[in-house]
Amino acid sequence: MVAAACFGNDNARDIKLVNSSGTAVHLYVDAADRRSAFDVAVGATERSGVMWPIDSTDDRTRTVLAEDLSGKLIYCERFTYRDLERVKWTITIEVRNSCDRFQLPRRRAAVPELKGVHGARDAHTQLRRQ
Repeated sequence: MVAAACFGNDNARDIKLVNSSGTAVHLYVDAADRRSAFDVAVGATERSGVMWPIDSTDDRTRTVLAEDLSGKLIYCERFTYRDLERVKWTITIEVRNSCDRFQLPRRRAAVPELKGVHGARDAHTQLRRQ
């Protein structure tokens, strides 16, 4: 009874991601949050739960992105709920980029290691010197 109360409102949908690109990839199910990726071998299939879009009235899109192991973008596509229904919740990763490169979320920049820095003012001064 407690489990039903806790999990009864879970709108997550299971999507299947099939790597047909011919190369191993880092796969991002949510391109806007590029901190976590699946490493997917050639021909392999992964599954992921997604919380949105939740139904046909949800106008949010999900952008799925894949990079080869060197970081080169090889796949990018936006999906609405209807798009996901059309592909039966199975996304086939191929060498295709239908996303405008100016609309892709930027990768978070690596923070340089700051040795012997104490506090924001010292860090800012050291970064300016680099």
